[in-house]
Amino acid sequence: MAIRDLKSVVYTDDLGRDYATKVDASVFAQMNGADPAAPKIGGSDYDGSPELPEFPRNWKKRVALVSIAGSKRRVVCLSPDSTLYTGTDTSINLPVLGAAATAFARYGSNPEKRSIRNDPAQ
Repeated sequence: MAIRDLKSVVYTDDLGRDYATKVDASVFAQMNGADPAAPKIGGSDYDGSPELPEFPRNWKKRVALVSIAGSKRRVVCLSPDSTLYTGTDTSINLPVLGAAATAFARYGSNPEKRSIRNDPAQ
């Protein structure tokens, strides 16, 4: 079984609140072409300070939809202005089981979805 290299990062919801979460380090390390460069999926490193709550389990994170040769995936975008989510960046390299990372093309996005029950914003 392969060991995944997960990185602690900050996820910012659509209302501007920050949450602690984890993403694949190789995906987070891919930078956009902006100056200064930032991760294609947005967000920032999280070192544990200040303490942030975990992302609520009954919510769904915003995602960019990507595909290659009929294989479709969802890539979590950590901030609403991330270049992969907005469409400024149109590709991202993702790990493929038993093979090298492969470039997937963006074809859409899905916004956050919240359950009203236990919503801290209410």
